[in-house]
Amino acid sequence: MKKKLRNWGLTFLVIFLMSSQSVSPLVAKAENSGMEANSKPVITAENRVITKNENFQPLMGISAFDEEDGDITERIEVVSNNVNIAIPGVYSVLYRVTDSTGLVGTKLATITVVAATNHKPIIHAQNQIVEAGKTFNTLDNVTVMDEEDGDITHRLTVLSSNVNTEIPGVYSVLYSVTDFGGAKSTEQITVTVVEASDQKPILYAQDQIVHQNTSFNALKGVTAYDKEDGDLTGKIVVLSNNVNTDKLGVYEVLYMVTDSKGAQTSKWISVTVQGATNQKPIIYAQNQTVEQNAQFDVMNNVTAIDLEDGNMTARITVQQNTVNTEVLGTYMVVYTVVDSQNESTTKNVWITVIPKIVSTTIERVMDTDTSVSGTGEAGESIEIRSGTVVIANGQVGSDGYYHFVIEKQPEGAIIKAIVTKLSTGQTSHASTRVEKFILIDKPSIGTNPVYDVTTQVTGFAQSPARKVRAHWNGFIIGEATVDDNGSFVMDIPALMANQTITFIAQDNRGNSSEPYIVIIKAATIMIH
Repeated sequence: MKKKLRNWGLTFLVIFLMSSQSVSPLVAKAENSGMEANSKPVITAENRVITKNENFQPLMGISAFDEEDGDITERIEVVSNNVNIAIPGVYSVLYRVTDSTGLVGTKLATITVVAATNHKPIIHAQNQIVEAGKTFNTLDNVTVMDEEDGDITHRLTVLSSNVNTEIPGVYSVLYSVTDFGGAKSTEQITVTVVEASDQKPILYAQDQIVHQNTSFNALKGVTAYDKEDGDLTGKIVVLSNNVNTDKLGVYEVLYMVTDSKGAQTSKWISVTVQGATNQKPIIYAQNQTVEQNAQFDVMNNVTAIDLEDGNMTARITVQQNTVNTEVLGTYMVVYTVVDSQNESTTKNVWITVIPKIVSTTIERVMDTDTSVSGTGEAGESIEIRSGTVVIANGQVGSDGYYHFVIEKQPEGAIIKAIVTKLSTGQTSHASTRVEKFILIDKPSIGTNPVYDVTTQVTGFAQSPARKVRAHWNGFIIGEATVDDNGSFVMDIPALMANQTITFIAQDNRGNSSEPYIVIIKAATIMIH
């Protein structure tokens, strides 16, 4: 449609921009016969997307320039503004500016108010490997972070857990959490119970001093312990014993103990036969290193033996204990024991509190991956193992992150990251099971074409896709849930022509599709 207006020799041609979505008038040309050319001022005002209830200042970021007058931003007026930040929708603001000769420039900007998004909380839980017979706590090292509420680990619940650490196998634990805004997340991990590696039993037997012409019991005070079988003291056998208490001298005794799986440990001790004098008791206590904030048991692995009185561990007293595991440093512990003849022994040991090694993490590994990443103690030595085979090694970066190139690993393989703090010998490890990579079919968009005025698209995504996201310039500008029929409807902001939107589908386990890319087209201009 074309309409002419005459006023003081000015002719205006009004052209209407028409499209399937909207019709808006656009003043396209103005001619002034008989006057020297004077350019209209130009207003720069971009379309904007704001969040519901976000503070909106219509003049923020708006500028105006005139070829003759220069920067005339301060002359900009807001002619109309129907923006309602309380209600999501598409609104408009009309700006006007007048130069020194009276020429007027206008600009219409679109303001899209979108609903504030309550992000789902994220459950941080890793697949775990547990030795058979060990205790497994479903909530150990599991945390929850929420973008709006912060740390909400205390709201985490275990929906199901079939873990049985008595029987090797693969089990699952399902976690659930709901944030204060009602957004809910679930996360499932696998817990692999593996056969416990059989370790040799430990035989506790100390060199002894006995008096001449006294009886000697080779098994007195000798004990044995096994990680798998527990107390094996009753299984100790004496393989050799040449002790003769009638004669002064040094003799030897050989002990051996065997666990239920056939692992054996043997130990020699010396037995010194002396004249009949009362000997001081002996305290066995070693210097120790303890991690910061760890519990310190002052009597752990501390024993006392007396030649005449036998085991005197119960009579040990702690004379001094300054250990504070909250503060790094070296502390002294002083032990004393007194035998039945008032012979006393004192022993000093040093307890060094060292920094706790940073917990090691490892990211998911797929059977198509050629690298492995995670976090650990910065600058320390690290090995990556597949089963018992070392497939990569090096150092954790100064930022606490590591990344190594590896060969592809088969589905089900156990990948383990082991960090060793060389200065103290401390270790920290994390492991994950290699998963099969599943490439989801990319989604399709039914709205075709997508114009610069389009604010809603429809599409289709095949199972197992559960959601589709729209990405633009590094931002997620839209997200939709895929229904049981594979269809989805997504609201998006209107974007400028020739921009691209990338649509990516995801399943519940985080597997993603290849991108589906749409180029925004300009609405058709029609002049009648």
